[in-house]
Amino acid sequence: MKHPLLNPDSPHYDTDCMPSIYELEKELTLAESIGWCKGNILKYKLRLGKKSTIDHFDSEAERKAKDIKKIETYEAYRDLLMRIADEIGIQCRVSQNEEPPHMVTTRMAIDMYADVQYL
Repeated sequence: MKHPLLNPDSPHYDTDCMPSIYELEKELTLAESIGWCKGNILKYKLRLGKKSTIDHFDSEAERKAKDIKKIETYEAYRDLLMRIADEIGIQCRVSQNEEPPHMVTTRMAIDMYADVQYL
């Protein structure tokens, strides 16, 4: 599975360096990552159609379409993380050896959730 936030149309993802989302997943807890997604969704919704045309080569319609795509992408990633949170939340209540869900990093949560393998 390809990471849901990596845009195949962006050439900077074709470099040899590790995309920043993987570093974020190692550092942020699952709850923090979900909040980060919610913040990005709100940001793109609030600025939809309001971005300046200065220094942009895209038309207003093209910029709006790109922002809508970003909203949909962050919503899909947020939904994936929320499904994982539900899954590991059940596991954490069953096992005393597991960390509480709010302390689990996003990377740990993804590794615990067998259906998601994109790294």
